[in-house]
Amino acid sequence: MNRIYQGKVTAMEIPNGKDERGQSKWKKLDDWQSILWQHHQLFQDAVNYYLVALASLGHTPGRVLTQLRERVAAVWDDATKKGQEREGMNAAFRRRFGGGNAPALEEIVEWFQRPLIDDGVPMSTAEKAGEFLLHRLGGESAIQQGGRVFWPMFCNPDSTPTFLLGKERLARSSDEKMLAEKLCADLDDSAIKQVAQSIHLGSVVNLEPGAILKDEEAKERLKMAATELGRAELHAMINDLNLPLEIPK
Repeated sequence: MNRIYQGKVTAMEIPNGKDERGQSKWKKLDDWQSILWQHHQLFQDAVNYYLVALASLGHTPGRVLTQLRERVAAVWDDATKKGQEREGMNAAFRRRFGGGNAPALEEIVEWFQRPLIDDGVPMSTAEKAGEFLLHRLGGESAIQQGGRVFWPMFCNPDSTPTFLLGKERLARSSDEKMLAEKLCADLDDSAIKQVAQSIHLGSVVNLEPGAILKDEEAKERLKMAATELGRAELHAMINDLNLPLEIPK
């Protein structure tokens, strides 16, 4: 969902079919002020939801996420300011869960932490993940650019992303450095084979996490690679490979 306001909104229009030339037609939207407010409220509720989710990763007293949770606690309840009743951040969760009573912040923090604890994730690890997120997404436009990368890592349990601090990613950095050194060295055939055996395939090509090609499918992928390398004669050797066979995708 995007929310970009520039200037003052004076009207709203919605699609109203096509004209005789196939161009889109528009019509004024009734009660647009109420609908615009609902959109604004939904957007802000989502912002508050994920702020509290992030603050729930705090574990150590005095660290940034724990301090964030303390600041959330200060504005959690509804309050009167300058004679006006102001909603606290709890309102987003009251609407989320339904009912008239807003849950306590402690209940929501426990609700966010429970899946991590049930999956055996130490809260100290969860805290470091949250701090890494803040570190990488700090600064102007960083959230917009980095959100596509971090969203599946933090919010989609079905995704298989390449984690930036995962052992495979860290190993790739080490292998790339080693390759740069070895490529400039005068190696014999034995040394070249040792280098090849010590390097993971993911260090030189991008792999789909968790995706494995097997047997005939694996052979076909190897043939594609051989053709692209200009070594079509390798096809016969690939055909003779014994099964079962597995390669990363």
